[in-house]
Amino acid sequence: MHCKDAFKVRVFCALVFCLILAPISFAESVHVYRDFPGEARIGSVIQINLTVENLGASVIEATIQENVGDYTVIEPTPVSYVGTPGIIGFRLPYFEWNVTVGPMQNETVYYRVNLTSPGEVLLSPATVIVGDEYIYSDSGSISVICNQNGDCESLLNENCFNCPEDCPTGASDGICDLVADGRCDPDCEEGSDEDCPYCGDGICSPKEDESTCPGDCRVDRPQDPEESGDTESPGSEGMDYGLILGIVFALAILILIAVYLKRRASKTSEIPPEAPAQSQPIYPEYPQ
Repeated sequence: MHCKDAFKVRVFCALVFCLILAPISFAESVHVYRDFPGEARIGSVIQINLTVENLGASVIEATIQENVGDYTVIEPTPVSYVGTPGIIGFRLPYFEWNVTVGPMQNETVYYRVNLTSPGEVLLSPATVIVGDEYIYSDSGSISVICNQNGDCESLLNENCFNCPEDCPTGASDGICDLVADGRCDPDCEEGSDEDCPYCGDGICSPKEDESTCPGDCRVDRPQDPEESGDTESPGSEGMDYGLILGIVFALAILILIAVYLKRRASKTSEIPPEAPAQSQPIYPEYPQ
């Protein structure tokens, strides 16, 4: 092989090697970072920043995309996905920005959202597109905690599962929890919560009458203890009968004792009194 041919081969190999390493070096020179709070209260408005960093030696034109999560968007307006006619496909709304980043520089975009539901808000990896290359950020999550103000706020989507501090079981939170806690859950259907009175349980509750529930509110049917004012326990009636029997028994014993003492006294009065002994005269004795 001539020296000229060997040189051409070396140049060709070097070009191929550069082409192979070019995507790798490019991917290593462009990075994307997301900045966001790890925890926030329900109803708060937060800002999430996305930063594209260019460590390369040339200017890049980048497209940043971020899927919309479980929150209410404040700004900017997200892009709605329009499918191709004849092709079945679906994509969630997403944010999109086009930025120009100089060498050894970075560009930051942001969006603002309102956290409307307690729980975990998941953030999927953001995407940066430069030419035919796709660079992804790390995923993340935001812990949305409830207000803990003692008020179960259904407008903020609080319920007994995601905010038990404000919404105990039995609260009006849109969820029938079916917990036997002595509280009637207003979110349950009639007859499903054992803590709730219902038509057909044999008790005429305050919300029932002869027209709405004749089976429970007949004259011969017992009323709800709270409505009738009867707060005695089921065993109190038996306790009263036992007390009465005890009093009667004690009075009978006292009467028998009194009769016995009276008869004894009458028998003693019938015995005649003994006559008093008469004294004999004492005569003096004289010596003879």
